[in-house]
Amino acid sequence: MTDLSGLKDFAIVVIGNLFIIILLIRVIGSWAKRDYTDLFTNLVLAVVIAFLVYANDQAVALLQQLATMAFGGGA
Repeated sequence: MTDLSGLKDFAIVVIGNLFIIILLIRVIGSWAKRDYTDLFTNLVLAVVIAFLVYANDQAVALLQQLATMAFGGGA
């Protein structure tokens, strides 16, 4: 069995960067149309995706902590 973690990490970074680029293009379009609600939403989503891509260990820990807070601790 081969170790594909390097390929998985590479794919996550590439796909994450594509999403970030698309969202930033939408931010520029929203800014040009002066649609500030859409601008803010796309900017927040770009930051969240960047957090998930570049700090994925911390993101997983945060999601686990939030799930434990929401659903209670399992035995």
